[in-house]
Amino acid sequence: MKSSSYLVLGLAFTSVLFTGCSVIDSRTETRIFGQIVSDDALAAIQPGFTTEDELRARLEDPESLIRRSNGER
Repeated sequence: MKSSSYLVLGLAFTSVLFTGCSVIDSRTETRIFGQIVSDDALAAIQPGFTTEDELRARLEDPESLIRRSNGER
């Protein structure tokens, strides 16, 4: 009888312990920006060879453009 009480207490303690680890924060959000690009479109892009005009024709105009200090866009 005593060993079954310890077993029940052990299981209860373990379940409380693991329940605390599985709490989901309801404030967490997943945000996705931009557009989805197909694998075929990505495979057609060759860095150093594909021109900006070809990219715009295939992927549409970008929402924003970042210019780096070295002149790259």
